Amino acid sequence: MGDKIKTYYFAYGSNMCARRIKKRLARDGETYISRRPAVLKEKKLAFNKKSRKDPRIGYASFVDDKDFNLYGALYEVNMNAIYSLDSYEMYPHYYRRLMMEVETEDLGTVEAWVYMANPAKTKEGLAPTKEYVEYMLMAKDVLPDHYVEFIRSIKTVD
Repeated sequence: MGDKIKTYYFAYGSNMCARRIKKRLARDGETYISRRPAVLKEKKLAFNKKSRKDPRIGYASFVDDKDFNLYGALYEVNMNAIYSLDSYEMYPHYYRRLMMEVETEDLGTVEAWVYMANPAKTKEGLAPTKEYVEYMLMAKDVLPDHYVEFIRSIKTVD
């Protein structure tokens, strides 16, 4: 099934946190090969993916917006790691998995798997939990300073 084929995964929510992704992938005996800063151009972070547990909570997704860029962590992984992440991202019901171009300083533009909320599972006016934002802030090593400040300013539900 191509399980050892190397690919890229772009994380922009809580999976930017290296510790969190390592723990999630280890469940299936996987890990990542490398991790570096990356950006998805002309996309804006949105917490519009509905929680199954609390109608106020939103998880990270993104929307098209020419005035914004979505920063995150680009992981080099084996395809098995993507299949492992599918269960965490509740693919294909809650998130779609798309192949998109992301930019890095050292590799240039690469194709990467990106999870985006299924439009049927989105709602405006949601906010993340404080814990979710804290996971995002644990990735400050791969984020520009201005984006870290933006994440710190996000209103949470708790």
